Amino acid sequence: MRGWYHPQPCRSLAFAPPRCEDRYLYGEIRGLATALAGFGFPFLLVQAHLVNLAETGGVLLIAPGILVRPMCAILILIFATGVVLIHWQLGFFILGPGEGGWEFSALLIACFAAVALDHGPAGTLARSTDQLQPNRP
Repeated sequence: MRGWYHPQPCRSLAFAPPRCEDRYLYGEIRGLATALAGFGFPFLLVQAHLVNLAETGGVLLIAPGILVRPMCAILILIFATGVVLIHWQLGFFILGPGEGGWEFSALLIACFAAVALDHGPAGTLARSTDQLQPNRP
């Protein structure tokens, strides 16, 4: 591909999901369910597993280019919900693991939005930026 932009390296990073594997490895699914309970969500344990599965499995599907747009939309919704319900009131900056603001969630939302916009039908960013070449005499 010509030009300065190539989407594959960005997508292949797979946006390592924050703390998803920790929830499985260290039994923190119930903690997520408890957090969801405070906001009135139904079926807490089921939803906690679904959120964690989407965060963990979603990036594993995005990396090879499988179900990219739907998974990006789901992940954007999950992270935006987390920002609105939890992280916003803690400020912008993250102070440590599981402590603080929404800066990383905002970064992930932006990255997933960029990947979703890039991965699409004929008018994708990759094809349009491929035509961005400096004017040479």
